[in-house]
Amino acid sequence: LQQLNRLFHTSSKTLSGIASPDFLRVEQDKNCRSVREMLANSDLGNAQAIFAVNEFGEYQGLVSPIALLQEKNAGHPISAIVQNVEPLSGLSPFASALAAPQWADHRVLPVIDSKAHLLGALTYAQLIRARDNFSTAEAGLGELIGEVATGYIEICADLMEITVGAKRQ
Repeated sequence: LQQLNRLFHTSSKTLSGIASPDFLRVEQDKNCRSVREMLANSDLGNAQAIFAVNEFGEYQGLVSPIALLQEKNAGHPISAIVQNVEPLSGLSPFASALAAPQWADHRVLPVIDSKAHLLGALTYAQLIRARDNFSTAEAGLGELIGEVATGYIEICADLMEITVGAKRQ
């Protein structure tokens, strides 16, 4: 199962395969002032978005840079300014991600795995490019099924080794 899961999470045919690592992850219990200081003292120019996570690293929401910079929020925890924005699943097909209503209000969205851990950030433009590249590439449904079948066969082989090895002992 772990190999099959890894296969899906690294495929360029899923959102997890095209999500950008250019985002900032901040813990929701940090205060806004300390996060602002961290940003001022770092070289994080390529970051597209700021996402809040809890103590388990699970996505909690989007942090607005405007709210973060407001002096009235300086002493507040990040959790006080987090916008509750529905993330995209890393396993979502491009078509359903393109239809997500969140695009109407946000230029970048988080991509998460099945355990709500951040995989990356995604802009609508990145998604359009990926869809267009995928539709013009020779790779199709057959290739995806082939990748899944290969992963499945590897899992079966591992299980067989475990089963046969256990019976021999």
